[in-house]
Amino acid sequence: MDESGEQSREADKITQIEARSRAFGDIKRVYLECTVSIERGRIWQELKHGSDAKIVRPCPYCNHWVTPEREHLIGWREATSEGVARDSAHWVCPKCVAVWAEADRREGWKPAKVLHRGQEISEDGVITGDFPRTNTLGFRWSAIDNPFVTAAQLGAEEWKALRAANRDNADKEMRQFVWCLP
Repeated sequence: MDESGEQSREADKITQIEARSRAFGDIKRVYLECTVSIERGRIWQELKHGSDAKIVRPCPYCNHWVTPEREHLIGWREATSEGVARDSAHWVCPKCVAVWAEADRREGWKPAKVLHRGQEISEDGVITGDFPRTNTLGFRWSAIDNPFVTAAQLGAEEWKALRAANRDNADKEMRQFVWCLP
């Protein structure tokens, strides 16, 4: 949807949707939801040029507001089998490196907040800083935010991807569909 077809006389599909909503002026709304693929792709660009928000939650051990990423899912890499990877995988806090149980992760969803580019959050959860001057609310959520998967499942998937016959393709799949990274 990012680019026009080679035979097309029109702009790309998303630009067409946006153009057709111009009649609504400042009250127009266009909602885009997609997996990211490449940094120059439309969705990643909308995120980065929009409010570029992330979901933060307090660590139950150090109380810093954090956003665990792919590198904070640990324990699976050294495993000798998929089952061991499943049993060994767990999240750690990006600040204090405390191990989170699944219950810790689930509890972190309750007080979670959205932090936009340029904003900061204090230990007591007060957000300071202006909302970026943009009409595009853009935020990324990742595996840590997905209530349907566990650290165990993610660890097993990472372990299999690392050992896949086509590791490049397996890593692209994990980045695109699990971690929401280009």
